Formats: sequence, C-alpha cells, structure tokens
Amino acid sequence: MRPQGPTPPRGPTPPQGPTPPEEPIGPFPQMRPQGPNNEALRRRNKAVAQQVFNAFNTGDTKSLATLISPTLRTHGMHVLNPQLNRLANVERVAQEITHDHQAFPDTRFHLQEVLAEGDVVILRWTMTGTHRGPLFDRAPTGRKITVHGTEVMRIKDGVIVDHKDDGHATLLHVLSQLGWLDKEMLDRLGVQPTS
Repeated sequence: MRPQGPTPPRGPTPPQGPTPPEEPIGPFPQMRPQGPNNEALRRRNKAVAQQVFNAFNTGDTKSLATLISPTLRTHGMHVLNPQLNRLANVERVAQEITHDHQAFPDTRFHLQEVLAEGDVVILRWTMTGTHRGPLFDRAPTGRKITVHGTEVMRIKDGVIVDHKDDGHATLLHVLSQLGWLDKEMLDRLGVQPTS
C-alpha cells in the first residue's frame, strides 16, 4: 500500500530559503566574515573599531597609524572634498576627523551598536553637532544636526584593512538639515533633481 500525500519531487532537492548572492549588491561589495570566529577575536576587533570611533569623538588622530592599514581598501569617494581622495589612507581619515571638528566643533558621535563576526565589525552610530565652521566651501549656518550612520570594516592582525559605510546617504541627510539641497549642491554631487 502506498502512503497518501504529495509525491516527493524527483531530482536534486532545491535549496531552502533565499541563497545569498555572490556578486556585489548595489555600489559596494558585501563584506562577509573570513577566517576564525571566536569570542577573544571578536572582542579584540571590536576594541580596534571603537578606538577609531573614539578618535572621531575626541578629534585626536595620533592613534590612527596603529589602527588603519596603509593599504586600507575603502569603498566610495569624497564627492564634495575630492582632495581627500588623493591622500594616503591614514591621512585621509585624519583629515575627515579634522574637517568634522572644524565644521561642527561640538561634534559628538554616540555609539548605538557594535556587532562582530569573525574579522568583520559593524558600528551603528548617531552624530550630533552645531554647524559653526566652514563646510564644503560654504559659511556656517548655526544649525544643529543629527545624523545616523553605519560602518562595516574588516580587521586583520589588529588593523582595519577594508571599510565601507553609508556615506552618501549620511551626506544627503547632513545637506538636507543644513538647507543645502539646492541646484548648485546637487550639481556638485552629480544628482539630477526629479520634477
């Protein structure tokens, strides 16, 4: 006697659930954990990421040379500060921090979440500040801003070797809060307004 119910499919069993793509999604490649994955490694990698995060808060960039690889692979370009694209990796990050503190002297980065898996660390943060210094060749507005961001980094042997963030979305959020999403700024960004 044959059991009742659906007939099982013939041939190979189809995969269950979605299969993650191997190719990049959007403008940035995925950053999947590689190598060992244990609590001690995750704790060390989180500490490296948090030290760089602390430099953004304090403005003190001296420790960056020991935390960022000279061959850092970063995804994305500085559209409004193109001169930063020509700097060496550590110097570029130091200049980003300096620019942030010049434009927003009361800059505060608030760490919302730190996740680590193997050699990959993800930081989710909120930044607050008052625009009191020049930014993107424009005068201070005196406006207070609050922006949110995410950083994803790969850490090998205690230094960051690969980094990506949601910088373009964060930049648009900053410009919006400063009232700067005008035609001139959109042209500089290479964005065509919709009608």
